[in-house]
Amino acid sequence: MASRAAGAFGLLATAGELATEAGITGWQEGEALEAVSTCFALWKAERGSLPPEDAAILNGVNEFIQRHGEARFAPVHFRWQRPQAYQ
Repeated sequence: MASRAAGAFGLLATAGELATEAGITGWQEGEALEAVSTCFALWKAERGSLPPEDAAILNGVNEFIQRHGEARFAPVHFRWQRPQAYQ
């Protein structure tokens, strides 16, 4: 998803720079690229770095562990390990 969005933002930046070069926008060279770069950075910050599906899965796992705690997840001790006393 992020790579598709980056492509779309890149297309906008290119269109803006071409329009500037043609004298359509009245902007200085590089302004369209800078503006689109800012928009892309804000989009990424709002969205997060994980794909929405991955973030939802991680949130679900985190909520499950928080809800059930040690009732479902307890330390495992192997034969070669000595259990440590809980404080």
